[in-house]
Amino acid sequence: KNDFVNKEDRVKFYQKRMSLGTTVC
Repeated sequence: KNDFVNKEDRVKFYQKRMSLGTTVC
């Protein structure tokens, strides 16, 4: 089961990255 498959988890992951100041295109 991949948590990243869920859009919500993905959004949270990206938001965390943005909070850290790391932007991945």
